[in-house]
Amino acid sequence: KPECSAEPDPNDANATWSCKTLGPRSWGLATKGYPSIYCVTLFMPSSYEGPLLKKQLEMNAGIFSCDGFELFAADPCTLGKTKDGVLAKATLIPKIRVGRSQDGTAGNAKLFMAVWDKVIASARFRNFDFTIKVDGDAVVIPWRIRDHVRVHIGRSAYVVNCN
Repeated sequence: KPECSAEPDPNDANATWSCKTLGPRSWGLATKGYPSIYCVTLFMPSSYEGPLLKKQLEMNAGIFSCDGFELFAADPCTLGKTKDGVLAKATLIPKIRVGRSQDGTAGNAKLFMAVWDKVIASARFRNFDFTIKVDGDAVVIPWRIRDHVRVHIGRSAYVVNCN
């Protein structure tokens, strides 16, 4: 509604409505904490990352403790269901060859461009305050991340987590 009115809503006859603010205004869907965090990960199901993510799912840990998550893989993979009943199934991306960059690290820029294309196309990230790309073997503690990104609520920000 453009304005708040404590009178019953003609659509639902709710006579208990109040205009009292119940919490901070959020840009996103905060189901597990504020601000809301959407975690995305690219993983290889046939590597150690597959079983590791499955264990995180069982423990409701890692990206599965974010307000929303999405898994990406070049091979089909379903890890199971979260404690909230959400199916943890990988969104397929094209198989892209990963080489070595000049500094000897993985030359995977095209791979991650394919992931971000899928993230943007699905538009789910728009339902959350922050989108975080997480490595499948990373330790992710969303409540700690919330403390660090809270100062950026309502603004575009790129937060670097390492050198």
